[in-house]
Amino acid sequence: MKRLAYLTAAILVLAGVFLRAWGLFTDLWIDEILSISMARNATSAINLATVYKFQHDNNHILNSVFVYFIDPFARDHLVLYRMFAFACGLLALPLAWSLGRRYGERSAILAVVFIATWYQFAHFSSEARGYAPMLTFVLLAWWSLERFVERGRWYDALIFVAASMLGFLSHFTFIFASAGLGFLSLKGGWRKALALNLIPLAFIYMVYDEFIRIMRPGRGPRIGILGAVYQYSDQTLGVIAIPIIALCVIGVIRYLKYDGWVLAAIIVSIVIVSLLRDMTYVYGRYFIAFTPFLLILMARWMATWTSRDAVIAVIALWVAGQVSMAIPFLQYGRGPYREVIAYMTGGTVASEYPEDFHDRTVLAFYRANFSRKQPDFLVSAVFADMPRELDRYGAHYVYDRKFPFQGFSGTPWHIWRRQDTFSTTPPTTTAAAADGAADRD
Repeated sequence: MKRLAYLTAAILVLAGVFLRAWGLFTDLWIDEILSISMARNATSAINLATVYKFQHDNNHILNSVFVYFIDPFARDHLVLYRMFAFACGLLALPLAWSLGRRYGERSAILAVVFIATWYQFAHFSSEARGYAPMLTFVLLAWWSLERFVERGRWYDALIFVAASMLGFLSHFTFIFASAGLGFLSLKGGWRKALALNLIPLAFIYMVYDEFIRIMRPGRGPRIGILGAVYQYSDQTLGVIAIPIIALCVIGVIRYLKYDGWVLAAIIVSIVIVSLLRDMTYVYGRYFIAFTPFLLILMARWMATWTSRDAVIAVIALWVAGQVSMAIPFLQYGRGPYREVIAYMTGGTVASEYPEDFHDRTVLAFYRANFSRKQPDFLVSAVFADMPRELDRYGAHYVYDRKFPFQGFSGTPWHIWRRQDTFSTTPPTTTAAAADGAADRD
């Protein structure tokens, strides 16, 4: 039975590695393209973090610096843009094992299985943005912190400080993990905690003052803070199940005592930031720094369960939820942008409405034959149902087909084909109407 458990765990971990590797070869989507464009327009790596035009929430600084240096080699090999995130996604696995190992071998197995099969992490591990590095630095900071509290070695403290600073440069939502790590550091006494966190906190304030305070958000759908909480639950478990997460938090706190209260500390920090910051554009992924703590603490708690069937049931439900999200990703990726461009080969193409920044940016990146003079095709990445016929650019267009996408990051693509010359009939839709439909979706 023990051998079967090891074999099952190994298969699940390998499946997580496969998903990370497979995602590397899916098409780049708009947020990755924007990050690459910022890096290409920078005059230096330092320039990315200090010039106002790059103070945008798609500039995940550490990833942007990597893209800046890899860009000369990656233009003809797009997969290279994602290698930093991929390497971080792999490094997270031994860190998860080590963090779980503190509570025994069973805890280590559960921890690495949870982190390996966590679809959201696997997804971001194949995406040229800062979420995967941020999550890995969360694990590294936690790992070094526990070692420092136990042994008091200076190099563990140095690793913690470096991981905290790099985590914040990877993505600013590391701030939520910092609250939890700061709480855990108090186990070594308030003097050690203060000394350990002084440099990271000063660094965080410096980056906030220089960058985040005047950072410009992107313009995605407005879902609000409650919508973001629902989205977090859905993207973590594969279904909106906030009560399940709440029960897990309560169970962890009740059994693990002080270590478990780190989850409450992170939740409080999220609430405080939500009250202090404008949360018009907030999404479930902004809370993912909470998830590594939840999963690994769950592994530590589950390692003490006497019921093997209960452990198997939890793992089965968790994996089923992750598979439900992974299957569409394996089918469609983040959107078949190159397939769309190939489908329109030989014809000219333009956005469904001229003001659309998204469509024009993606079309330019993939070198589509763009033209606004009666183009042969129109495209749109709007999520809502689209009209069957359109009048644009002096010509009449009929809806041709839709290219689906995974639904986590990326977009669908709608295509219209030109049929005849311009009609005096008023357009079926307008840019404003389409934009409104996107916001409601």
